[in-house]
Amino acid sequence: MKKEIYNTLTEYISFYKDFSFKEREFNIVDATIFGYLSYQPCSNIHDGATLGELYEECTKLEKEDIHGLMGYISIDILKAMKDSKRYKDVLVYDSKKRIDFDVQFGAVTFRWDNVAYVSFEGSSATMAGWLENFNLYAEYPTITQKMSIEYLNDVIKDSDEIIYVGGHSKGGNSAMVASMESVDSIFNRIKTIYNLDGPGFRELEFNSTKFNKMHEKCLNILPDGSMVGILMNNKDYTFIKSNESGVKKHYPYNWCIYGEFFIPGEQDKFSKGIQEQLNTNLDKVDMNDYKKLLMVFKKFFIDNNLVTTHDFDDMTFVKLKNMFDDVKDVDPETRKRFFEMIKVLLIRG
Repeated sequence: MKKEIYNTLTEYISFYKDFSFKEREFNIVDATIFGYLSYQPCSNIHDGATLGELYEECTKLEKEDIHGLMGYISIDILKAMKDSKRYKDVLVYDSKKRIDFDVQFGAVTFRWDNVAYVSFEGSSATMAGWLENFNLYAEYPTITQKMSIEYLNDVIKDSDEIIYVGGHSKGGNSAMVASMESVDSIFNRIKTIYNLDGPGFRELEFNSTKFNKMHEKCLNILPDGSMVGILMNNKDYTFIKSNESGVKKHYPYNWCIYGEFFIPGEQDKFSKGIQEQLNTNLDKVDMNDYKKLLMVFKKFFIDNNLVTTHDFDDMTFVKLKNMFDDVKDVDPETRKRFFEMIKVLLIRG
């Protein structure tokens, strides 16, 4: 079947590059673009840098400093934005990156006029990011969530009259958590929280007063074949059409745009099946054994110096066998269901 042609993020930027935010108001596509820019790989850019300066610094980085496809696409988006009238006054602040065996965290703040957009990075091609995706089921707040809360509370200034908070994938979860736990003086100025196909919450947090208060300001944007945003507990999803299939639906670059809007869509059968399967598995998992599995994996990553997913390229069968031997004392049902979840969660990358 012939694929329908819709606009991409870079095409949107090209079409609207000569319109300022006063001439064409900030919209959901702009919000997605800034959410995407959290994947930009620079942490040494000076506060108040222009998007052009950020782009130039990104192009100086070595290949090993750019983690995953999203990092490269963010640079392409910066290239399209940097000379436009629409984004010429946008300045970059507080770009933070941390990657080690405990956490993969990234955040950056963009400012123009009296507006601040705080953007949180999703999972990159790192083992810490991969492991923290699983840890969302077992712990609240995770290390990344704690860092996100601290970042939002620290970065906002009195002059930021309008605040947007957003992120893609795990970054969407970080945006929701940071907003939910922010101090009142910040929360009251948050206009919209953009969760771009990010996972939800454990049942305890989902049923809390804080979640309900945050949810009133939150837009949950999910592609029709979502395999990430449907994880855990959330509500009031807005499904949109993606022009790709499978894993590629997760990437906003493949979400269908017409003018200033995303094309509405419906959750497909594959996404519904994954959602049902994961919820069934989680209901039957022993959480103590689940946490034990996470610790075995973390120890394995540290012992074998596995920092990024590319480090697995040289992994031997014997070492992998030893890792699986280490989880033999875990309840067989929990172990089985854990590895069933891996099949789905590994795709978020």
